[in-house]
Amino acid sequence: MTITIQQPLGEYNVISDDRALGQIACFQDQDRTDPNAPYVLSGTPVYAVLCKNSKGGTLTPGLGYTYKSGKIGKEVDALSGANAICDGVADPWVSGTIPDGAYFWLVIQGPCEVKAAAGGITANAEVQTAANGLFVDGTAGTSPIGHCGKANEAATSGNFARIYFRSPFAAVKP
Repeated sequence: MTITIQQPLGEYNVISDDRALGQIACFQDQDRTDPNAPYVLSGTPVYAVLCKNSKGGTLTPGLGYTYKSGKIGKEVDALSGANAICDGVADPWVSGTIPDGAYFWLVIQGPCEVKAAAGGITANAEVQTAANGLFVDGTAGTSPIGHCGKANEAATSGNFARIYFRSPFAAVKP
């Protein structure tokens, strides 16, 4: 059976049906700055799972989140912590925030923008989780649970860096 979800990256609540939660989609890596003229950034696919915001507040695009207990692959309710598991990145193409109860894409693998913590992110560095869903440089050659990607570009604290997200400890994979 094939299920087609018509909700693009950068939007939320196009779908609002609990039966669709947990569906994984593959998107083309595009610059969506101009929605009328997106262009391809790389040949690497972006994989995302349709999730519901169960945090009790808004989600910030580009931050790391973890699944709600008993709702793996379907609902998120907490920011990832420092050097802790990050199940995915809230759709960084959304403008503004993602309201409580909204259906949105959680990026689980591929290129995306993430927000840097104090210390920033260095281009080509291993990336790991920091407190409050933010990201920082990791230490290559170690195997901490918080390692979740490779930086394609640098960013200073509070700014966004493009990384290739790939969390080896995330619960859902494409």
